[in-house]
Amino acid sequence: MTVRLVTFDAFNTLFRLKKPVGTLYAQHLRQLGHTVPSDAAVTRSFAAAYKRAALSAPHFGHATAGRYHAWWTRVITDTLATSGLPNPDTATVESLITLFATKDPYQVENSAIPLIAHLKHRGCIIGVLSDSDDRTIKILAELGFNNLIDFYCLSHQIGASKPSPLMYKAALRLATAASRHGESIHSHEAWHVGDDVERDYEGARACGWNAILWKNEGSASLEKVVLNELDAIK
Repeated sequence: MTVRLVTFDAFNTLFRLKKPVGTLYAQHLRQLGHTVPSDAAVTRSFAAAYKRAALSAPHFGHATAGRYHAWWTRVITDTLATSGLPNPDTATVESLITLFATKDPYQVENSAIPLIAHLKHRGCIIGVLSDSDDRTIKILAELGFNNLIDFYCLSHQIGASKPSPLMYKAALRLATAASRHGESIHSHEAWHVGDDVERDYEGARACGWNAILWKNEGSASLEKVVLNELDAIK
């Protein structure tokens, strides 16, 4: 079996938050002079606000006016309002949007960059297949993935989210466009790596892809798990 394409989920696979989201929000707000409740309370408010926004305007506001910027404005405003900061000023909201569009709140999975560099050396096309918006491109570039990613397939761009087949079909189209001579990439030649059983593993397998499930919970690094799987291919 030939491995021609390897895609990676972004958040919680290639990178993750340095601290819980509520802690990062609360620290930033306190630096701006706001009084906020416990970090855990902000985390709970964020989770609820995120869920409401995802239900009312899926795929980070793909089909709505203002798109992902307006979507995140709503999530942040809702989070702050339910954390004891009703009617937050525009500058505060914008500062949080800006912060989370940089590398500062995130840390890279230690073996991710060497792994991708190795796979590219083997001739693989590398993609990011992620339920996220365009900020992911900037974040990964700042974290050191610049020139390592051949294409991005993001839910905000596609108007679908994993495990929808639309995402995996779109990734194959983008991979074909990124291939050296425009050769078609087929699902049996593609591997997807991610941390979510339903969205990443089962979603990919249902579309005829190969899949690797990796969670940062044990001693095995991302690089070790992926290469063990790929090197076992006959």
